[in-house]
Amino acid sequence: MLAGLVATSAFWGLIVFAPLPPAALVATLVGVGIASAAFILTFVFAKESVPAHLGGTASGVANMGVMLGGMVMQPFVGLVLDRHWDGALAEGVRVYGAEAYRYGFAGMLAWAALGCVLLAVTKESRCRPCSASGNSRGKCRR
Repeated sequence: MLAGLVATSAFWGLIVFAPLPPAALVATLVGVGIASAAFILTFVFAKESVPAHLGGTASGVANMGVMLGGMVMQPFVGLVLDRHWDGALAEGVRVYGAEAYRYGFAGMLAWAALGCVLLAVTKESRCRPCSASGNSRGKCRR
């Protein structure tokens, strides 16, 4: 999971800091999509981090986090794009320059970097559910 987050951060870093030609930009965005698929492991991580009877709740909270990211980041990127809009219109529709997108996507890079930091401070379960630790009180200690 950490490898996926690091790869996602690296791809966003390329998009934000390197002026890429269109074909390379498309390839990098495809890379972001592939590397971001590692998020699915958050459900397993959440379920293994709590006692078995709380597994469903933990999965629900993990799903809420995934949805919250999209809910927060889409309007944020839009606000940043609007802030850096140079006034260009095409048939009445706003047209944003590459620099505006760089600023907007910098938020995605920051979000991915935050994920790396938060994941780095968690404890690996080594594919053992919390209740398998032998603790009969349901407390998880690793």
